[in-house]
Amino acid sequence: MAITKTFGVGEIALTNTTGTWTYVTSSNVQSFNHTDADDTSIVSIPIPFSNFGPGWQDELKAITVTYTVVTAALDAAPTAVLNRNSWVAATGVKTRAAVTQTLPCRGVDTTGTAAGAGAAGTHTAIVTIADADLLNRTTLRDYLLELTFNAAGTTVLKITGISIDFA
Repeated sequence: MAITKTFGVGEIALTNTTGTWTYVTSSNVQSFNHTDADDTSIVSIPIPFSNFGPGWQDELKAITVTYTVVTAALDAAPTAVLNRNSWVAATGVKTRAAVTQTLPCRGVDTTGTAAGAGAAGTHTAIVTIADADLLNRTTLRDYLLELTFNAAGTTVLKITGISIDFA
């Protein structure tokens, strides 16, 4: 049985590598906002366990990130890298491996770049995992999604939510 869990951006510790990003709450909506600037940012999103209770598996199937592009379109379609992190308990060494996935965008356009006010600029980036894999507390395995956004000089970008499909 598949289950989807939705997270607000304040529930997951989003971080970025370039540009100015801030957490903003406006009209009771929390978002992770990119200040207008011509740059390429990588936003890191740690993927949490489902926490549905005993007996539920944390088999990761898809990750959907909802975002809005305001004022100017992105220079290029967003890209994604999903990393599987495994800890070796005996040594404490963390290893990382890329997971095969696809990234179609839905919303205003299929490339995920168009700008617009409100719903006119809203997109979903859907990261679909080719071979579902378990987040695993026993083997100390977790995932980190890295989304790359290439902003134009006046692009304002707002990440508003994340949902995760578990099988």
